[in-house]
Amino acid sequence: MTARRHNFFRGFTLIELLVVIAVIAVLATICLPAVAKLSGDNSRVQSTNQVRALLAQARALAIARNTQAGVVFFHESARYSLPVHGNQVALQIIIADYDQAQYNPLPANTVFVAYSPVRTYLPLGVSLAALNDDPSRGVMTGDEDSSTLGSTRVILFGPQGQLLTRHGLARPDVGSGNPGTYPRACGDWGFITKRDTHANVGVSSPGVFLYDQQEYLAAHIPTDRSGDNARQLWVKNHATAIIINANTGALLP
Repeated sequence: MTARRHNFFRGFTLIELLVVIAVIAVLATICLPAVAKLSGDNSRVQSTNQVRALLAQARALAIARNTQAGVVFFHESARYSLPVHGNQVALQIIIADYDQAQYNPLPANTVFVAYSPVRTYLPLGVSLAALNDDPSRGVMTGDEDSSTLGSTRVILFGPQGQLLTRHGLARPDVGSGNPGTYPRACGDWGFITKRDTHANVGVSSPGVFLYDQQEYLAAHIPTDRSGDNARQLWVKNHATAIIINANTGALLP
């Protein structure tokens, strides 16, 4: 007579289940920071490609139109923009207005307008700083007190595609229209008005830096002039740089 074989399945005890759950929790605690960092790195790579592509488009536009064109980086506000993407850096191609003479009397500065109303935005959590031509200011992250001349972030190209670092970047008078409509929608660029004698407020930059916004905020850097050195050092050590060749205007590798 052949003995009948029986297969028995023994379930997990409560203690064993709790041990497994505890192990999973420990592994998740160890791995989550690495996953978050990987996600942040991917956003930085995406942002770098996005900025480089828009800069190349603006440079090609400057050459094709034989004029000045560039990219402005800014934060939107409810006063000028609708809808408002307050937690993201906005990017927009700008171009020197073809008819500067329409601004009567003639402007003391070059007036720029939007090449298109289309705006793009950096991924959430990624912010941008720009080099400042004032050695005492270092870099501009956009959170500085605007009264201390540090909030405008622009890369500008000339008619031959060369990099332009200049003052006096102006916008049309924004008036009192509805947010999101032009020219009111350009109020968040940080440009001066066409006849403003404080021409050093509008400044174009030779390069930008992409960085993690939460990491920067955690550094608690003052937004006034007292934070300039700390801001410059932090960005230097934590950001991805996009630099423009000063002679040709080409993006450096």
